[in-house]
Amino acid sequence: MAKKDYSQLADEIVANVGGKENVKSLIHCATRLRFRLNDQSKANKEVLEDLPMVLTAVSAGGQYQVVIGDEVVPVYEAIMNRYGFSATDSKAAAGQEEKTEEAKSENWFERFVAVISGIFTPFISVLAGVGVLKGVAILISTFHWLPANSPIYLIINTLASGVFTLLPIFIAITAADKFNTNRYIAVALAAAMIYPLTDAQIPEVAHLWGYAVDFKTYGGAVIPTILAIWLEVISSAGLRSGFRQSCSWFSFLF
Repeated sequence: MAKKDYSQLADEIVANVGGKENVKSLIHCATRLRFRLNDQSKANKEVLEDLPMVLTAVSAGGQYQVVIGDEVVPVYEAIMNRYGFSATDSKAAAGQEEKTEEAKSENWFERFVAVISGIFTPFISVLAGVGVLKGVAILISTFHWLPANSPIYLIINTLASGVFTLLPIFIAITAADKFNTNRYIAVALAAAMIYPLTDAQIPEVAHLWGYAVDFKTYGGAVIPTILAIWLEVISSAGLRSGFRQSCSWFSFLF
């Protein structure tokens, strides 16, 4: 079977985002080409959306995103090969520019969406895969296609449920990268949130200073994990600043 040629589509996409000179950098996720453009007003949304394989084009989080779908990788490679972009340089530039664009943006919702997208994009294909398995497990259970103790059902359900239960670990890794903090500290926080699920002796709820603390509600937790890592970033910055100030006073005295 002849290899599919994406060169014409690559040319048309680049032409309708304002041309090569208008492109600062280009990366991709599971379904989208993510352009950093010098001037987004030069992008022709209507023409882009009429191109074959292009589902839609949107501006979000300082990026101009062209949604391709499953064939995004070969389209991305065709663009990179034809226009001489360096994948490494593009990603590095995109990472630096992302912080600048987010800092300039006054739209808090776009910034929030950009953060969530940046956290989930690296493992979105994993979630899609286990989501399919989870759907199969639910169908088997609902329609009693297999007994509950069937090894096949147990394997499918375990493969699907494992990722969702340990989702805070995945989030911790990508959130640490997004917030520019230590991955291992982030994973340690996520592991502490999940650990009570593995120990039957830990109670469901404990009371601390009159407040109820839920110990076994963080399996698969998304927002609590992100907040925990964000708070770790803030507290670490404060502690480092205080430590440096203490050291400077100590040096001054001695």
